Amino acid sequence: MNESVQKWLDELTAAPSTAIQKLVLGYAGVSAWSRSSLRESFVEIFQTHAEALDAAVAAWLQERLMKLPPEKTPTLVWASHLQDLFSALAGLPLPQVARLLRDRLRDFRSWLRPLRTDESLDPEATYLAALAWADTNQHLEGMWQGLALRRDREPAYYTDIGLLGLRKTRDERGQLPSKAPFLVLATLIDLADTGLSQKDWLLTTRALLGGYHYSLETWVREFEPVLEARQDAERGPEWLKKVLPQLRAKQQGQQHYRHDIRPAHSRQEVEAAISEVKAHGPEALGERLATFLERERAYVNATRNPHYIVRTFNRLAEAARTHNPDWAIARAEEALAWDKDNVRNWTVLARSLWARGLREQESGNEVGTEADCREGLDTLWTARFRFPLNHVVRNELARMHRDAGDWTTAETIYRETMSELVGDCGSRTGLSYILFHRSAETGDTLERDEARRLLQEGEALGDHSSHQFLNGFDQRWQRLASKQQTPSELVSESEDSIALPQPTLAEMRPAQRLGRALLLQWQARRAEFAGERERLFAEAEALLTLPDELTGECRTAFVEARGFLLLARDRVTEARAYFEQQLAAFTRPPLGLRLGFAEARARLGETLSDTEEAELASFGPEGSILPLVLKVVRLLESTASDDALRDLLLELYPRVCELAGMPTSKLGEVDKPADPTALARQPGTPDTMMAQLLLKNVFEAELIRSIDDLQAANSVEPIRIAMKGCRPDLFSVIEKLALAA
Repeated sequence: MNESVQKWLDELTAAPSTAIQKLVLGYAGVSAWSRSSLRESFVEIFQTHAEALDAAVAAWLQERLMKLPPEKTPTLVWASHLQDLFSALAGLPLPQVARLLRDRLRDFRSWLRPLRTDESLDPEATYLAALAWADTNQHLEGMWQGLALRRDREPAYYTDIGLLGLRKTRDERGQLPSKAPFLVLATLIDLADTGLSQKDWLLTTRALLGGYHYSLETWVREFEPVLEARQDAERGPEWLKKVLPQLRAKQQGQQHYRHDIRPAHSRQEVEAAISEVKAHGPEALGERLATFLERERAYVNATRNPHYIVRTFNRLAEAARTHNPDWAIARAEEALAWDKDNVRNWTVLARSLWARGLREQESGNEVGTEADCREGLDTLWTARFRFPLNHVVRNELARMHRDAGDWTTAETIYRETMSELVGDCGSRTGLSYILFHRSAETGDTLERDEARRLLQEGEALGDHSSHQFLNGFDQRWQRLASKQQTPSELVSESEDSIALPQPTLAEMRPAQRLGRALLLQWQARRAEFAGERERLFAEAEALLTLPDELTGECRTAFVEARGFLLLARDRVTEARAYFEQQLAAFTRPPLGLRLGFAEARARLGETLSDTEEAELASFGPEGSILPLVLKVVRLLESTASDDALRDLLLELYPRVCELAGMPTSKLGEVDKPADPTALARQPGTPDTMMAQLLLKNVFEAELIRSIDDLQAANSVEPIRIAMKGCRPDLFSVIEKLALAA
């Protein structure tokens, strides 16, 4: 063996991470490999030291994941090295590496995405290709199909990666499918209707079909059930006839009748499976449950309809998480792969991760406990970024922080939710729990009374848990206060409690840093003292000070949030210059930058052009009140007359009442919605949330109950004052929507 190779192999045994680092960065000093690619070097090492290579690469990746490039390594050079590494790993049977690629999928994608330059330099793409070849590529069909169809606006070459992932999807034993998977062929048909040119579609299809040793007649048979399931497809069936002319002749002699495909299981079968899993755990069902799951997968593969698999797998995960959290996590992740826009997928996954942390705590594994619980929290912070106005995510995030012993963060989340989602009951009951227990410990009767008031508000909104909590409130408080419990004992009252140390900045993932920064900004706007306000703003700035290459999918949001922070600190001139500079750096400037620039200019007294006004009018879905609210907020910064503001309010008020649950036909006839739970029952859209906030804090607060009240001569000035008073909440909601856009 070459002496330089032997020397490096000795270092691999003695200091594996260092050896891999040198090899990846190209300064290992192995003369025998000077003309070899990293792939060729890995293949040679694998022949004699497979286990050592597997462990070393896995350990090195864990050390480097979500970290900046090594010192003095330029970002582009680092991206190139990582691309070479994942290309070298693709297809090599390294089980530890394969498991890491699968288990940390979301972290890898978040870490590598900002390093993408173009098709020639995209380490995320090579990572995904390595994952596609790994034997751990199981039950990721939803993700692969999403990549193939570029549902998140990925570059065009991601289509090939998605199709590769579908072709190489393994079963539970790590085995490849024996024939072309149904979903691969179905995705090809779907792909034709995504805007791809016919020429590119034909090239892609012929290349994919050429990878199988099938006759044309076999392909016709394989596509028959696909076309039956895709009868709503527009271009795919016709384009396919150019590849398979026999298909045309066969179809001319038969007529297809469209029929709805029944769900894989009846409601009774689903309920029975969930009940059994909840009672005995998934292992007790054995092969029956495996067959049940496969039928659900077959249905979604055939229909493109993830509704049933997402709903059923989430319920199964909830039922199984105390029995087998690993199994529950796998089902929740599978559901998430099919539908990232379903908020329940995120909350169920977070709870399943937390359950695994509890199990690790019982076994004495402190490292595993902290890792799983932090991942559960990070999952919810990511969901909070994606679904900024969803009350379930916010309240679940607050509850999890409470169970982690971080009552300060939990309380802030609850209070922010109450201020922005005024019809929400969960934040009231969650906050009342904290105040009830803390006041019993400290004897603070003001906090005790606030807890009671919050429960009364929840009860008025129809919340049953608030009603139950109020029964015997004073007696239970006295009993709790007499025990003189410590804060740690109070936290331990919850079965799901795990005391976690506060994370450092380096331990927080991008979505958590962003979310916490916005939370601090919300607190600072309400701080009574200038010193406290500046401290909170400084903490928010530290959280947002993160190199762009580590911000992952939140990169644009970080850029926008830094400008919003300048506005919140009233550094308006600086904010205007910042937004103008950032707008010039984007080919297609994001909404948040345009909103921030308009806000800064409005505060400086500048007039927006018609083009800029038209751009802002596109904020929100068609028919949304959000552009009108923005216009009103901007008008508050100007010296506009009462008549100009009244005209906008007359346009806005009926929409607000309608969205908040008061039919426009009733305006002027009743003082409030007939049903006190109307606000809480409204769908949680940005428009309904904004409408509820305005109705409660502006119109009802100033006794505006009809259009006639608005037309009174003295009505505008009180509304102007009220709008300025709740302006921080209004703009906080607008900022969150812009960041998630």
